[in-house]
Amino acid sequence: MENDTEMIDDFVTEAKEHLDTIEEDLLNLEKQKDNPDRKLVDKVFRAIHSIKGASGFLGLRKIGDLAHVMETLLSMMRAGELRPESEFIDALLSGADILATMVDDVRHSNEVDITTVHERLSGMLDLSPKVKSELNTAVKLSCSEGNEISFDINEFTLKNIPSNMSLYVLRYDLTELARHENKGPLVLIRELLSTGDIIDAKIDVPSYDLREGLPKEHLLYEVLYATILFPDDIQEVTGLKSDQILHVRRDGLRKTVPSPQLQEPDSEPEIPDAEPEIPDAESEIPDSSSPCQEPRISAQNYRASELSPEIETENREPARGKPVSPSKSCVNLSRTLRIDVDVLDKLMMLAGELVLVRNQQLLFAETSAALSRSAVQRLDIVTTELQETIMRTRMQPIGKLFGKLPRLVRDFGKKHGKQIKLSISGSDVELDKTILEFLADPLTHLIRNCCDHAIESPEKRIRAKKPEAGCISLSAYHEAGHINIDIRDDGRGIDPDLIRKKAMENQIKTKDELERMSNKDILRLVLLPGFSTTDKVTDLSGRGVGMDVVKTGIDKLGGTLDLESTTGKGTEIHLRLPLTLAIIPCLVVVEGENRYAIPQINLVELVCLYDKDVTTKIECTENQEIYRLRDRLLPMIRFSEVLARPTMFTHKAKAEITEKYRNQLTDNVPESLSFAVLKVGNLCFGLIIDRVLGTEEIVVKPMHPAVKSLSIYSGATIMGDGKVALILDVEGIAAYAGIITDNSAEEARTNKMKSDENLQTVLLFKYGEKEQFAMSLPLIRRIERISISDIEYIGEKEFVTINGISTWILRPDKVLTVSPGAERDDMFLIIPKYIRQPMGLLASELVDIQEASVELNVESYMEDGLLGTSVVRDHMTLFIDIYRLIEKAEPEWFDERRTENPPPDAIKQVLLVEDASFFRQLIKGYLKADGYKVITAENGQAGLDRMNETQFDLIVSDIEMPVMDGWDFMENVRKNEQKNHIPAVALTALDAEKDREKAIKCGYDRYEIKLDRERFLTTVAEMLKK
Repeated sequence: MENDTEMIDDFVTEAKEHLDTIEEDLLNLEKQKDNPDRKLVDKVFRAIHSIKGASGFLGLRKIGDLAHVMETLLSMMRAGELRPESEFIDALLSGADILATMVDDVRHSNEVDITTVHERLSGMLDLSPKVKSELNTAVKLSCSEGNEISFDINEFTLKNIPSNMSLYVLRYDLTELARHENKGPLVLIRELLSTGDIIDAKIDVPSYDLREGLPKEHLLYEVLYATILFPDDIQEVTGLKSDQILHVRRDGLRKTVPSPQLQEPDSEPEIPDAEPEIPDAESEIPDSSSPCQEPRISAQNYRASELSPEIETENREPARGKPVSPSKSCVNLSRTLRIDVDVLDKLMMLAGELVLVRNQQLLFAETSAALSRSAVQRLDIVTTELQETIMRTRMQPIGKLFGKLPRLVRDFGKKHGKQIKLSISGSDVELDKTILEFLADPLTHLIRNCCDHAIESPEKRIRAKKPEAGCISLSAYHEAGHINIDIRDDGRGIDPDLIRKKAMENQIKTKDELERMSNKDILRLVLLPGFSTTDKVTDLSGRGVGMDVVKTGIDKLGGTLDLESTTGKGTEIHLRLPLTLAIIPCLVVVEGENRYAIPQINLVELVCLYDKDVTTKIECTENQEIYRLRDRLLPMIRFSEVLARPTMFTHKAKAEITEKYRNQLTDNVPESLSFAVLKVGNLCFGLIIDRVLGTEEIVVKPMHPAVKSLSIYSGATIMGDGKVALILDVEGIAAYAGIITDNSAEEARTNKMKSDENLQTVLLFKYGEKEQFAMSLPLIRRIERISISDIEYIGEKEFVTINGISTWILRPDKVLTVSPGAERDDMFLIIPKYIRQPMGLLASELVDIQEASVELNVESYMEDGLLGTSVVRDHMTLFIDIYRLIEKAEPEWFDERRTENPPPDAIKQVLLVEDASFFRQLIKGYLKADGYKVITAENGQAGLDRMNETQFDLIVSDIEMPVMDGWDFMENVRKNEQKNHIPAVALTALDAEKDREKAIKCGYDRYEIKLDRERFLTTVAEMLKK
């Protein structure tokens, strides 16, 4: 039975390879129905034939019978009798599905009922009378010497054998072939198909089951073979002796009507019994010579489509010459070798162990002699190359997975009356076999979701002014050592309002929680278990087993899933996956006396704070420490506290931690503080650790059962010194620390902190002895130190020369009611941005540049030229409106703008949506100075509320805001038929081209960068003129 197992395993492997390509090829043929690619038809035909031919040796009769009738239908396509219409492709796809099922359980394949699909395929063979006649006319063959040959073929088959091909009968002794050349029947068939076509075959054997292996006595296998090779060459190629080769004459053939072996194509098919029959003596193999129920296949059967370049089969007479060498021309030398997956897994494991040894040697080499270090460096290089090579043996193109999806989309569209186009790119991107297999279900579910939920019916798409056919694009690409997969559709998108409604109905969130959540947070609710927006249960939807299954599957692979959607325009899903699960790059960190590994797929960057930044940059609010990283607030987690606390963080625990470190930062300030910025999904947070050791490739080991339940770890690894380091589960840590259980609430809270605190980077300075002034740093171009002795006078105006340019000096006490300047030898000139004439504001002392929480007060003290006052560093501070001060001193500077774009005569009402009170006050002042009536809102949701209360002539909105950002705000405005005509200006600090394009796409008419006052007011005037 050893031979039995080996032959069957070979057959299964080869059959699966053929079936993997058949589906995609059939779908491509369907698209080419008016002008099918002949080579593609041949390819599908040969794949089916190879399955049929090999199944005959193994007694797999149901596989052979089904393949035979599929092959017959394909032969008619090859002969031009049929076109690859959808009905034929449907039937062939159904046949391929059942073949795949039988191949998966090949030992029980003869028990599968193939009657339905067999009858369906047979019933499609509607042939012309001429073809029927040819199919039922048997032809007797004879060899060159005139002796009859025992093969009978029909006239149709013979007629379609190309005239440049010769016919031979080849006689093999399979027993001798296996004994002396170690070549099995399946290998022989592959070799013959590489240089010609097998027209018919039979086997001469006493009662014997070939599935038990080859018998010890002689086993004769005869093949009727068509090839372009001459008799002199055929012996060289096959290795047979001259008496084992018969040259068949193609003239003077005898016809007999009707053929006793053929039946009408529409006759009732005789389906073999489930139990295989043992062939009798002189019986023919079940391949192609046994009685068949369908017409004989086209004579272009098994045509050699894979000949070497110097051999062509179409319209070419063979040239005589030197016999062809089987080792170079006609016999394909295989450059591939099938290896059992278990062997690859073992190799991968050994490569991992070698990586551990390499890491140990690198550690020891640090204290070793130079010669030893050189050897270790060489070991490092060789190990890395070996590891990469072994990893490549497990890599497979993602196209193997993508290739199954067009069928899914096609079948869904036909069943549900939708027109859907699927475009695929990046099929050649390679992924570890294990990840590829685990990815199959999540990816299939995502594509089904696109078809079912996203793409609308043709009628709805036409009403929405979209193309009748919906589009789904699927792309894969490498980026930063990971695989990225993007799935986009142009469907209806995900409606946040519908999700809110379902979340409340299912009691997933309260109304207050939903009101605090941004649209992006709302979208992520679809990833929760049991969440479904479909009321009606179908074969694909409504059971609540959906996106959470996808997310869980991606999480198990160590990947991430991001989701974006625009109502009415479509949805985009982004998957990020590691290349392999066995060896992964990590950041190795230390906490206490232990080392831990953080997967690089979750690592964004590292931050290290020094000296006073340790106390000033980590801020405490309510029950959470936060850090402001550029334009976002990061919740901070102290890894030491995660390790010290046996249960998940509660609000009380978080409050205790915040208080503890607030006091510590006051009493005992560490010299430095390091943290890793980590990302899981849309959430970013900082993980504070003791120190960072560096990056390292680690071998993932399973967790010990005793600690497997700890959610903050995903595995373990052995370091170079032999000690174990645990691999951190970033999502598990976030959940344990309480910042991912309600990610949306956390983000809303931190955004609220951002809004409430109104942090602004300001320059604090003095002019006289009494007052402290402040000016927003983004409005300052530069600061120049000047000498009082360099100041020159023209009338009452003061100037100083800077870089060869005369620059006007504005003293605060000339335009504000403040104390006189404190004269010093050296003074400072603050030069603002967005001023066309050279000028600067004079200061006697620069106090500091500081991030201050600015809540402007206009009640305590206010005068023209100030934005308001605020307490900074325990001092009342006057916030300068630099542009208004210049306008007071030199009003003619701004006459040109007012002349070219004067404010409208009638009072216009402007809605200003801005979360920072400082900028809200600043911009409001600019607009009021030009005569506009201004109503403000602190976020997009508040802006929508204001619009429901009041009519506006113009909208000015920031982009990055809490609760609802500027993107979502404008999309909601443009969906409102009564409000979508209002012109809108985006006023933001975001200066990237992609942000500008996104703003215009969302519905903004103009895009302005904070804050060139004159340009902004010009834009406002222009928009209100329209």
